[in-house]
Amino acid sequence: MSEDLQGGEQRCAEDRSRGERLKDFAYRKTPQKFKNASDLQVRFRTGFIYVTVSVLCILASEWTTLALLSATAAVCAGEFYYMLRADAKLPNEMLGIVAAALYPLSVHFFGLSGALMVSLVLLLALIVWYVFWMRARIPDVGVSFFGAAYCGMLLSGLVVVRQALPHPWGGVLVLGIFFSVWANDSFAYLVG
Repeated sequence: MSEDLQGGEQRCAEDRSRGERLKDFAYRKTPQKFKNASDLQVRFRTGFIYVTVSVLCILASEWTTLALLSATAAVCAGEFYYMLRADAKLPNEMLGIVAAALYPLSVHFFGLSGALMVSLVLLLALIVWYVFWMRARIPDVGVSFFGAAYCGMLLSGLVVVRQALPHPWGGVLVLGIFFSVWANDSFAYLVG
């Protein structure tokens, strides 16, 4: 038994040293200007990837726009709940993130009544959670609902905008909205 344990520890040490060698090799091959990136450089690189993916998804079709908006709503709700945990709130993140992702889908398929259906189902699920989970409080239920509605329902408006005009122009209008927000945030960061 101890021989197996020692063999396992030895394999872990070999794997770790191999991983370290690979990281060292990759670091040596990285150009100097990328080794110690400033905060602005990191923001620019991640922003460039995000903008590229967003533009491609929005211009490709309604389905890719819908997938982008649902994923964005889920990520935004997760970040919203992360901020609330620092404020001693305990939202039901799973229900909120799923509902936030479902808002754009429901608006695409059922219109405004789809958003109403997601809201009602989310409220019922949160009430059941509140009743059967002893640590849940009314503020936790409130922020769970608000986070999903705030992140998901607001992005659902872009689904309506995308569907309002025929194929390339709905996407162009949504991109105009995105570009205005990106420009506002960029200049606010750079200028203050």
